Amino acid sequence: MRLKKSNNNEQDTEEKRFQRYKNSGLHVYRKLPEELKLTLWPTVVAFSLTQKIWGYAIINGLESVTPSSIAWNQLVLPAATKEMLFATVATSLRAKPPRYKARDIISSRGIGSLFLLYGSPGTGKTLTVESLARLFGRPLYSVSFAELGSNVTELEERLTDVLFLASHWGSLILLDEGDALVEKRRSGQLMLNSMTSILLRLLESFDGTLFITSNRASSFDPAALSRVTLAIQYKPLEETGKEVVWKNALTRVFADEIINNKKRGEKNAEEHVIKTFDLTKLGQFKGSGRSVNAVIRLAIGLSDKRNEPLTQKIVQDAIDVYTSFNDELVKECPEEWD
Repeated sequence: MRLKKSNNNEQDTEEKRFQRYKNSGLHVYRKLPEELKLTLWPTVVAFSLTQKIWGYAIINGLESVTPSSIAWNQLVLPAATKEMLFATVATSLRAKPPRYKARDIISSRGIGSLFLLYGSPGTGKTLTVESLARLFGRPLYSVSFAELGSNVTELEERLTDVLFLASHWGSLILLDEGDALVEKRRSGQLMLNSMTSILLRLLESFDGTLFITSNRASSFDPAALSRVTLAIQYKPLEETGKEVVWKNALTRVFADEIINNKKRGEKNAEEHVIKTFDLTKLGQFKGSGRSVNAVIRLAIGLSDKRNEPLTQKIVQDAIDVYTSFNDELVKECPEEWD
């Protein structure tokens, strides 16, 4: 057995552990000898947060989660909202429970945090959670309502597993499009009412950080709202906000552009975007932030097809195609696009 290195604050604890292992007859190494490394198995059991399955992972393919502020800095939210969200999440992640604690599952109260992000699609709810996970260097366990099962028993089992594992790993949890779990309970909807009750009961003893995104706020259950640490409404961006979204999205595209066998880089890319594109005009685009990224993908395709640099005209052509397509959808099924 190899004993991990410790800092000064943990020195006494590690030394006691070292002696305890030695006294039990185990061979303990502070640094594993090279010849013993050849005997080690090259894989470990790991959980895939994307595929939601356990399996074997090659050790050489594993790496630590590195904190990054890039996505958070580019997230377009009101300054006061952004500050409050950052402060609340930071406090939530610092408030770690004791390593071991005997608790009654009924009478106990968890110290977890529940964040409710609601608003129309494409306004940045999911991006907010993803950028926070990167900012704090935490894994993100993202799960949709459909993945939790089609009946009450499956939902309780899977949601219990998700909350337990995420809390144990110190990861953020994203319950995407969780409208059904926070809707106001009504007579005649026994299954949905039971699902909401299960969520509220499990949150009583939850010690982690959970985000629920929703597209509507008019039908939230009062009991669910009483457990919310912070609720944030996401409104469609104004033109100035969209200008920032366009600038950030185009900057990411040009930052990876190869010029003279070198990448352009973030700073040069931003300067190029400001000089090349009419951001004020692009800010008048009626689509959401998600639609901006879709248009840019279309524009890149047009640029490749025409064998021309990505310019304002090509982006505008992509906007025209995208807008025309969406206008036709609204005409065909207006009740779905209210």
